[in-house]
Amino acid sequence: SWAAGAVTGACPNKDGLVSGGTTATASYWDATASGIPDDADADAPEGRSTADLQSPTSYAGIYANWNIDLDGDYEADDPWHFGTSSQYPSLKWRSFDPAQQFAVSAEPRGSEDSEATGRAMRIRAETTALGLLVTWQAVPGATSYLVQWRLIGQSWSSRRQAETTSTSYEIQDLDAGVYEVRVLAVVNGEVGEASATARGEVGDPPNRPPRALELGDVVLDVGGEATVSLSTAFVDPDGDELRYTVAVEGSSISALVANGDQLRLRARSAGEALVSVTATDPDGMSATTRFEVDVGAILSLGSGAAAAEGGTVVLSAMLSRALPSAMEFRWRLAADGDAATADADAADHGGVGGATTIAAGATMAQIEIAIADDDEIEPAREYFAVELEVPSDPNVGLSRRGWRSLVVIQEGVCDRTPAVREELSRGWEHCLYPRPSDLAGQATLDLRGRDVSALRSDDLLQLSRLWTLDLGDNALETLPPGLLSHVPVLRSLRLDGNALETLPAGLFAGLSAPGLSELRLSGNPGAPFALAPELRRTDALPSAAGPATLRAELPLGAPFDLLLQLSVEGGETSVDELRLPVGAVASNTAVVTASGMARAMLAAPSIPATRCGEAPCYDGLLGEGTMLSLFVQPPRTTGVAPVPELLDADTLDLSGYFSASAEGGALTYTATVDDPRLASVFVVDSTLTLTANENFETGVATVTVTATDELGQTATLRFEVAVSPRMPNRWRGWRSMLTKPASP
Repeated sequence: SWAAGAVTGACPNKDGLVSGGTTATASYWDATASGIPDDADADAPEGRSTADLQSPTSYAGIYANWNIDLDGDYEADDPWHFGTSSQYPSLKWRSFDPAQQFAVSAEPRGSEDSEATGRAMRIRAETTALGLLVTWQAVPGATSYLVQWRLIGQSWSSRRQAETTSTSYEIQDLDAGVYEVRVLAVVNGEVGEASATARGEVGDPPNRPPRALELGDVVLDVGGEATVSLSTAFVDPDGDELRYTVAVEGSSISALVANGDQLRLRARSAGEALVSVTATDPDGMSATTRFEVDVGAILSLGSGAAAAEGGTVVLSAMLSRALPSAMEFRWRLAADGDAATADADAADHGGVGGATTIAAGATMAQIEIAIADDDEIEPAREYFAVELEVPSDPNVGLSRRGWRSLVVIQEGVCDRTPAVREELSRGWEHCLYPRPSDLAGQATLDLRGRDVSALRSDDLLQLSRLWTLDLGDNALETLPPGLLSHVPVLRSLRLDGNALETLPAGLFAGLSAPGLSELRLSGNPGAPFALAPELRRTDALPSAAGPATLRAELPLGAPFDLLLQLSVEGGETSVDELRLPVGAVASNTAVVTASGMARAMLAAPSIPATRCGEAPCYDGLLGEGTMLSLFVQPPRTTGVAPVPELLDADTLDLSGYFSASAEGGALTYTATVDDPRLASVFVVDSTLTLTANENFETGVATVTVTATDELGQTATLRFEVAVSPRMPNRWRGWRSMLTKPASP
């Protein structure tokens, strides 16, 4: 309640407004409107400003404890409207009637000691379709409860009861009438005082479904018969007449219902069958029971087995009953059929099955499979299945469920690089023990300063959630291809302080967005490493007529998203920017058009300038741009005439054998010989010098000359040279494509 204006009076505490001599909790008056300030009495209501009282619009702040239980169901009832931030709260339960809301008779909460196990317990009973649902207040320290009920007019000596550990219980199968219910708590093995009683009325019960009883399995010989009385397999609580239907899974038997409730089974062939019988009452309500039928002797495999590399898998094959003579059966190996698991292959288990014999009078034999031991890095667990084949003995059938068994090979992390193995098996007694789930949960792998000189491509296999990889301060000269292909979410990679000259192609290929947030490469001989996407024409040679389709390629793979600025000199481009997403080796494409020669230029990618602590997040990495000339004819070779026989050393002016386009610029030349035992070559400017070696070897050598223009375009000339031992230090002649211009 709120005072509408100023309040005056002789009593210092203004009891008529704010207190009646009792303890008040979370109770307030408007000190602004009433003019009565807060008196700081912790057990009395508090004076608050108008703004304080009106601003909360929910059960928060000073009203946090106002959402209370009003109807005794132990749940808050949301009794207040809060309006806007310029209104007081108002009670919305205007029609609340405790006598109507409390459907049970119970002592008020707190009227007795809180540890009481009797009448202080609140209890209620509600009518359900099946009877009465009884709920009650939990008693501290109670280990169970006794629920008791009786018809009105009966004594409690004729009551029935049930025990439960819950605080609710549904009483079913009650006759029509009004019942009284009470609950007794069991504390420390002692049954406490009974609670107050609750009443509930139960009408005539609705039709109830039949109940199925459990039937035992049936064993038959091939050709045998059996009869099962279904009247003993079902009970109908209403005494209804039941109708039966039967279904069979498996071809080893036939089944039919005869004479209303007789199930007749006939065995056709050895094997297992599952029989399902459904009983239905006149209202269509039903229940189903199931049982197995074994025909003949049933062959099955024991549950799955496991073995480590180099170990032996042992499985038990079992017969349901012994045979008078020995029986041979065959088994085969197969994939486990689960796409989520790694499959073992023939290199692990040999890839073939075998045959095993169960001796006469015995019911078991063992299947042994040797597991190969190799040094390949494989998943921590690999799987395969052992499957039984149908025996040739007509009296033996396969188990429906046990004809197949799963086998697990424990690879662990034993075959990995020693430092990786030690880190991944830390906390395990053996390197065999880590499982795929353990590896997938590994977020950090710290190998800094562990003298690691080499890694293997699959060292990080199954570390699918690895976030941080620190390989700093080791002796790595190279990195294996595909090292990071198993760690797509990697965010921090430290390779600083190693002996890396280059980074392998595809190192960052396959990383997922957003890519590496930290990449340390400093302290390596090859640092700073170039991050240099190259332009490639994808539709034709660079010199072909346009338009030209271009893209940026980065064999290394993008360690993070790269946005590359593209410009064209002498032409136009369809886009001004190429994007290399994280993990990609090729960008989107651009189309360049020009009427003549054009140059496409890709700006150097930007290296993020973020910092990780006191150091840059990216060090030892340098962005470089590139250029590609388009629509320019490359150098070509010219027509030539035969060359006369030469002596042991001679020179050729290569400018007479090549022609360059005007746009391509001047040519430079290089030459090689395929067999340096016979001859040597070198080029100065445009002069090629050929010299026969002094070892008098006989043979034919091939010389390759390459002319390169200023745009990097090339033309190649090859010719053969024959060397004769009969003329020491002399060239006997040229045999091949080598020619001189008609007009030198």
